[in-house]
Amino acid sequence: MATNVQVRQDWDNDGFLRITGAETLQRYSELCQQQNNIPIDKYGVFFAFDQGQFDDGYKGLVKMGFIKDGEKVKSFGQGCFGILDGMKRWMKECREIDDKIRAECDPYEVYLYEYNNFECCIDWDGDTRAVEKVISLFGAAGAAALQGRRMRAYETVDTIVENMNK
Repeated sequence: MATNVQVRQDWDNDGFLRITGAETLQRYSELCQQQNNIPIDKYGVFFAFDQGQFDDGYKGLVKMGFIKDGEKVKSFGQGCFGILDGMKRWMKECREIDDKIRAECDPYEVYLYEYNNFECCIDWDGDTRAVEKVISLFGAAGAAALQGRRMRAYETVDTIVENMNK
């Protein structure tokens, strides 16, 4: 558990948190960057949010030999398309990084990072998205590390877990 962490809201910067004494915050940032920079094209997966992007992504899969021209690709939701095997391999790499986060990072420090990342200081639902991220990585039990330390807690952890499971 993060014991040396000190937090203050910087009201000159819209209430974003200023965090000192964190021990795993930098490592969490590195792992997030690593996960965000996985070259998904090597797995035969692409994101597209309009027809032009879809056409470009599809042509890339054909060019790289993942599919033959005219073959269908699968939609995985949220603008993600590609081949099923590639999606499974990409998600496996993402899960491996999540495993590193669970092993190497403190849930409270993850919460603080995500509080700023999701701009919870100005969000209408308080710190809900930051708590959801902690729950997705560490489970509801891991979110217990936030007890009494949350900023802008509009809902209990139990309520957030319940809403995530709907």
